[in-house]
Amino acid sequence: MFQDSSLDFKLVQRICLLQQALDQATKSLDEMQRQVANHQMLQAHLAQTEEYSNVQQKIIFNLKQQLAAKDQWQQQVLEKLLTGIKRLIDEQQLELERLRVRTYQSQTEVQEYLVRLKNHYQSLAMSPGSQAATSAVLDLNSEVMIARALTVSLSSQLQAAQQHIQHLDNTLTRHQVTFARMQVYARALVDPNQGAALLSEPGTALPAGLKASPEADVPEDPIALRAIIEAQRQKIEELSTELGQQFHHQTNLRSRCQEIAAERDHLKQQELALRLAYDQLKAQMAQPSEPLPPEAQSKIHPWQASTEQPNPLSRFRLNS
Repeated sequence: MFQDSSLDFKLVQRICLLQQALDQATKSLDEMQRQVANHQMLQAHLAQTEEYSNVQQKIIFNLKQQLAAKDQWQQQVLEKLLTGIKRLIDEQQLELERLRVRTYQSQTEVQEYLVRLKNHYQSLAMSPGSQAATSAVLDLNSEVMIARALTVSLSSQLQAAQQHIQHLDNTLTRHQVTFARMQVYARALVDPNQGAALLSEPGTALPAGLKASPEADVPEDPIALRAIIEAQRQKIEELSTELGQQFHHQTNLRSRCQEIAAERDHLKQQELALRLAYDQLKAQMAQPSEPLPPEAQSKIHPWQASTEQPNPLSRFRLNS
């Protein structure tokens, strides 16, 4: 009777231990399912990040193409501007030379005419008294009046010509300065390091109201174009920096996914071991209990050897 009660107590204790192991296995399964869900979420986030990085790479490639096309178009615009300014300078120089020659000829003609009138008046004054002399004097006076009017007209024309010459000189100087700035800007396009210091100096900006020849057909100012190109370059640098950060983030995600995959494999192995143990326990619990011989009872009394060896069921406990 005492042995039957002892066996019942042992069976009850064993069932309790099996129930505890079953609860731990259930908790382990729930934890593994949660980790698998986290792993799937990380994989989806990694795929989304890779897609975003591919889109950014396409955007950077398109921006580089646009920048190259912009540089080529800007070079063509600068060449047209330089050609138009050279032609305008040559035309202004020719016009200036013609005006100077015309002014010099007019001054020479007026001086010769005045000298001739003066000599003729002196020759008539030396032989007065005749009617012819009187009429000659009248004619001479009228010619003097005409000469004076012509002198006044020529003086006004000379003043207008001088003003026009001054205006042409100012225009020529302005275009020469503009041409020099354009040359500096062209050198800056060829060698940015060499031309950056020149372009940063005060007074090197192109005039806002500069208009080249109609054939140039320039829709924007070159300095504004350079500002746009610099903004696009800064945007490309920012996108490149952001892309590097994305690559670093992807690397971290990949390493984290690898760690999670290794942990998942380890948990799967533990789950498989727990399932096998659980199946064995269920099979043992399904079998009818029979009294065991005395020589086998020591094998099912784990508490009797607790001081000598650990509990065999402790291998089913998982670390939290």
